[in-house]
Amino acid sequence: MLLACIERAFPDTPGIVVPARKACPVVLADLYGSRHAEDPTKLRTHTLALENEFTLVGAITNPTSRPLAGVTTYLEHLGLSGATFIPQTWNVGTLRPQDIFYATWAIMTAGAQPGAFESAVVVQSKGSVAKRLNGQLKIRRPSGRKPARDAHGGRVPDME
Repeated sequence: MLLACIERAFPDTPGIVVPARKACPVVLADLYGSRHAEDPTKLRTHTLALENEFTLVGAITNPTSRPLAGVTTYLEHLGLSGATFIPQTWNVGTLRPQDIFYATWAIMTAGAQPGAFESAVVVQSKGSVAKRLNGQLKIRRPSGRKPARDAHGGRVPDME
């Protein structure tokens, strides 16, 4: 005896991003590293070296024509980079139209796998639903450092 259970096809293909109602309108203006802790707008780099401490800067902005009250932001993750950070939420308060807020997090890059990694900053404002803002982070080997080798002496490929 053969028993077949058949269900009709899904109306939408899987993997489609469904936007949230009333998602926070704040956007990520830039995501970069800085070696200048006092002023995160200086010494910008989009490529970080392995085994170094940096200030990760998430520059967020209000693209609307009205002020947004109760804005908060936090770093959700650094993808598969192996970098570590201390979780911290920024209570931005009111973000006026076109203003930029530079949220910062101390990070330490580590490991032996340079490459490009997706990271995520989450934003929320009063009366809106939290929204994830994705950015790309690149991590490279420090200059002069030899490539990683496996147990048999073979070169471990970069993820770049």
